[in-house]
Amino acid sequence: MIGDAFDASREQVQSRIIKERIEGAVVDLYEYRKFDDDKLKNKLLIGQAIDICLCKDKELSIIDFDIDHADKSIEKEKKIRQNNINIMSPQNDGLVQGTRGVIHAYCNKNRYKLPSNQNEKVVAYGDNIEIDIFAQMYTHKDGKLVENRVVQSDKKVRIMDEDVQKKEIFRYKKLNDQSNTTHLASQYHILGKWNLDLTVNDKYFSIINEDCTFDIMPAGIADI
Repeated sequence: MIGDAFDASREQVQSRIIKERIEGAVVDLYEYRKFDDDKLKNKLLIGQAIDICLCKDKELSIIDFDIDHADKSIEKEKKIRQNNINIMSPQNDGLVQGTRGVIHAYCNKNRYKLPSNQNEKVVAYGDNIEIDIFAQMYTHKDGKLVENRVVQSDKKVRIMDEDVQKKEIFRYKKLNDQSNTTHLASQYHILGKWNLDLTVNDKYFSIINEDCTFDIMPAGIADI
């Protein structure tokens, strides 16, 4: 009975489109900044961010695939970015391309345990890719509501370099029908595409190849 109730509850969440799942969790952003700033309110509105800690269903997770730009040609970065897209596109996830080739994959946490809301650089594949994971593991710390914001699609930003805002404008854009996607792939399966399972010991991790292609996930890691 309990299992049936859990399955029904999960289906109710996963059958909703992303746009519905983030209702009440959207924050306005201004003046080409990535993050909210009270001093800039009522100025130039350029988009929104999602505060994952305000999402009611607690299961939405966003995986950030970031390119290490050091010593890379434009052609090399394009190759890495396209490979990321090729890996992620067959999955049922919401994909957004951010600044300088960053890819955000919207997926379901499905009770996947993480140490924090913001899990930065959980793994780095050589000098090519770094993976961050943003999720709702808790909503309050020291009695205060915590923030965990990720920029949405169709937003324009300028990169900050040593607290100086650069002139070049980058746009976050959808790579698929992200906001209307339902029944998102699980975080476990998404990470599995990168031979990564944070629920097992480090000795079971597989490292991505130098050219940013990937090997088949070891058979010893169970599918869930």
